[in-house]
Amino acid sequence: MKKRILIVDDNAFIRNGLKKLLKKADYDACVAADGLEAVERFFAEEFDLLILDLDMPRKDGWAAAENITRLKPFVPIIIMTGMPNQRAIASAAGMSAIFEKPFDPEDMIETIGVLLDEPRSNHWLRRRSWLPDVQRIPKTKFVSSRGFGRGMIPSRSSCALPASAGRLVAAD
Repeated sequence: MKKRILIVDDNAFIRNGLKKLLKKADYDACVAADGLEAVERFFAEEFDLLILDLDMPRKDGWAAAENITRLKPFVPIIIMTGMPNQRAIASAAGMSAIFEKPFDPEDMIETIGVLLDEPRSNHWLRRRSWLPDVQRIPKTKFVSSRGFGRGMIPSRSSCALPASAGRLVAAD
């Protein structure tokens, strides 16, 4: 059975682009336009992973993530954002990965595969940084890109498709 992924972004171009990318990678991808719709849809259906933008109307990504993880703490969550300085917050909140827009779609596909293959308990443990077992699991993955070019997932403010290859940076 295909893994189900919920993509949440208020930008239809990004939602639909990621949906096509994930379907091509053999995932069952669904979309939501904001945090409120994401929470409703997440609890009405079964999803294996959540890709969540932060800056959205009605309910932002942080609020949606909090609502979801309160009842489903084992779900991996990937944050994608054009907002600066969210890395430390994502790590402290126990998110599985954070992607700064623009980013390389191949980095997203690779990260999804890794997160879906790791033990579900890792996602729960990342949110409990005070526990000694946390030291043994992978930290929040941080992915950032510089410049603009073909094949990239854009930021909200960019008109053209983003550019250079994604650059992986180890989390602190």
